[in-house]
Amino acid sequence: MTARAYLPVPEYHVTEFDGAVADRHIVSSSDGRAWYLSAEALQLLRAAEAGGTLDDIARRLERGLGREVDVARLQSAIDEQLVARGLVQVAGEAMQRPPRSSLVTMRVRLLSERNVQRASRALSWLMPEGAWFWVALILIVALSFIAVGHAVRPKAGGASTAIRLAAFALMVLSTVAHELGHATACTKAGARCGEIGFGMYWYFPVLFTNLDDVWRLDRWQRARVDAAGLLFQCGFIALAALVAMLIPGGGAILVGLPVLLSISVMYTLNPLLRFDGYWLLCDLTGVPNLRAASQLALRSLMGRAPSPLHSAGEHALSLGTRVRAALAVYAATSIVFATALAVIGVRLFWRWMDAGVPAQVGSTVTSIGSALSGGDMSAGAGHAIHVVELALPAVIASFLLIGSVRSTRTFAKQLLM
Repeated sequence: MTARAYLPVPEYHVTEFDGAVADRHIVSSSDGRAWYLSAEALQLLRAAEAGGTLDDIARRLERGLGREVDVARLQSAIDEQLVARGLVQVAGEAMQRPPRSSLVTMRVRLLSERNVQRASRALSWLMPEGAWFWVALILIVALSFIAVGHAVRPKAGGASTAIRLAAFALMVLSTVAHELGHATACTKAGARCGEIGFGMYWYFPVLFTNLDDVWRLDRWQRARVDAAGLLFQCGFIALAALVAMLIPGGGAILVGLPVLLSISVMYTLNPLLRFDGYWLLCDLTGVPNLRAASQLALRSLMGRAPSPLHSAGEHALSLGTRVRAALAVYAATSIVFATALAVIGVRLFWRWMDAGVPAQVGSTVTSIGSALSGGDMSAGAGHAIHVVELALPAVIASFLLIGSVRSTRTFAKQLLM
């Protein structure tokens, strides 16, 4: 007998993962946490759910397997598969809470879970179902580009401070609409959506929606959740453009939206970046942890043994040769893409410096101080917006450089270690 014992497992829910990998399951708890488990790990969890000593758990597992279980190896399996994930608690020890795996950091809540659920329920009638969703997505994206193109009319001279502030507010609202699209699709499918907040994704400032419960859905429902943000954002922009066309001079507040719309579509649908397009590809192909799986596939084609850093994508080795080859191509393309982003970032920053923009930023900042000291808040706000406009290329270049360097470094570590 051994003195090591485990406490009873809190209530959990099991959903079979709908994807290309068999015998994979999503285990979720009442507090909203979720885990991706193999069939073996799930069987171990069910044997440990009543708690007790290692001998108690071994007897339950032996009844399920129909064979004898080594208690020493069982302890190692429970600690690695269950305790380390925070699924099982050792008696006399604190429950382990692994850090959140999301890449979004510095989280600030903007809308509470309760308010997001109210809004998503109210908007659910706008969310098409089935194949009609994809038809609506194509039509709305096309309509948004057409409407913005007709509404924006270039004018001589610069826009007023009020118009520039209104244009900025419209851009922010369109990104909020994007997140509400994700939440509404999640609610429409019967899953629970969480809060909407602001955070840093790698080094990019983003809005995010907590969609931890989405893994309970089948992969086509998850795919609609992935793409619903773009549907709502483009719908909002198209509606704003149509309204602006009815207001004399209203097209001025849409200045900048064509660029924002193009960037949103590019980033959303690009599967090489871990934004919506990446998760959409994961769900459409049924391959979870696509990046880790692709790196492992490329590593195996290079004749290298599996790396412990690839634990999340070990299932890639069980896939067919063609699938693994496709995953390896994806990994190689990601490396090339990250390198291209670095080159673009360097060129953008060089042009920004060569044009003498830093000196313009300095003089504009001085103008802000003069305007504020003179009590002219409107002029100060206008100068502040101008500083943001001048600095934006350098900020984007910095994001591209830092993100591509970090991504390339991660690829190198996981492929070569």
